[in-house]
Amino acid sequence: MLLCREIADRKTLISRCRDIVHAGNGYVIVLADDDIKSLWNLRALNNDAGFYQYLRDKINELIL
Repeated sequence: MLLCREIADRKTLISRCRDIVHAGNGYVIVLADDDIKSLWNLRALNNDAGFYQYLRDKINELIL
């Protein structure tokens, strides 16, 4: 996981992360402030299903 304040060019970032996946070098999931806030809120609401779905959606961005 890579944490950052914001993502200026999300399309390019996802493309580079997909390249890492396709090269067989693992996964890089990038979370910006807004992602962390969303995850925090889901956890505060005890919404475990939503929390894990959010992370699964981030992984699916890389493999779909």
